[in-house]
Amino acid sequence: MMAILRTIATVAVLVGAAEAFVPHHTRAMHAGHVRMGAEPQRMGGLGKGSPLASPKVGVNIKVKSPMQNPGAAGPKIDTPKTIRERKTEESEVPMWNVILLGDEEYDEGYVCQTMLQVLSGGIEKEKAKSCFQEAQQHGSSIAIVVQQEHAEHYVQQFGRCDPIVFTTCEPETPES
Repeated sequence: MMAILRTIATVAVLVGAAEAFVPHHTRAMHAGHVRMGAEPQRMGGLGKGSPLASPKVGVNIKVKSPMQNPGAAGPKIDTPKTIRERKTEESEVPMWNVILLGDEEYDEGYVCQTMLQVLSGGIEKEKAKSCFQEAQQHGSSIAIVVQQEHAEHYVQQFGRCDPIVFTTCEPETPES
């Protein structure tokens, strides 16, 4: 019981000591006594009665806001009357051939399945089979014609297959 009383006494002394370090103009706020409508307190070592800082240069700018005159519209913005067409059309984009290269060790089922997966949606099963057969007979066959970035991506994907499916890409020529 005595230990509890000593603890309470110690806390009371510490709270009193802490109050000594709080500036006198903020003690009322810490105690919950805030005066409404009072002038702002002056802080720092300026002393009582020192004036608040004021700008040396006067600024005389009038700003009109839409709220001051609700009927007036804001500044008019010129909007284009016609929508510009894209500069590049599909016919102007250079297309590239993804070419399947023939190999004696290919398994038709595996190569066709791989083509369907890598070229997802760009080729049908019958086209994959005919492309495989043409590559085996003639050494190469155009699997799909796409934009250059897509063609390079497909060639990389075929190269990552295990076993690898040999492909290459080249720009489309009008005779192709």
